Amino acid sequence: MRNQILALPVAALFIVVAACSNDTSSMDSAYPRSGSASIIGGQKVVVTPWSGSLQGAKKSDLCAVDAVNGKKVVNGSFEVESGQPVAFEGWVSTSDLHNPGSISIIFHGTSSFAIESNTGIKREDVAHAYKTDDLMNSGYKIDLAALSIPAGSYVVSLVHEETGVKFVCYPKLGISVK
Repeated sequence: MRNQILALPVAALFIVVAACSNDTSSMDSAYPRSGSASIIGGQKVVVTPWSGSLQGAKKSDLCAVDAVNGKKVVNGSFEVESGQPVAFEGWVSTSDLHNPGSISIIFHGTSSFAIESNTGIKREDVAHAYKTDDLMNSGYKIDLAALSIPAGSYVVSLVHEETGVKFVCYPKLGISVK
């Protein structure tokens, strides 16, 4: 019975994913290329099922998810509702303190999902903290009209690529989707 109840939202998600096609530029083939989308400031933001691997990715501590839905993240956890609007704000840096440009936010859970986006939001605080203007636009803000992932607990990671090498940063954030 429990598997049948869980299968319904997952099946509905895959129907939405199959219906919405998008050919975005991904970091590699491990990042799916279709999913439910929102248009934010002219940029399409896509939530997709993710089955890639971070094995071999280099670890980084140069990232943060500062706010979810405009509220500061406290105690490393946040609760959101599936199907409801959600916004994520933060910053990401390369290992040599530059703006990475494109990023993926990955939600690791029983099933995993990814949101691909770009940095480019002004973050004077980050540039000041690391004493480099190269991080002035290292921020991101992702607004989704609806978070279309199944209820459950997820650990968040931020992934970017530097000269063909994946870097993963775990901002110590858990998301509980109700």
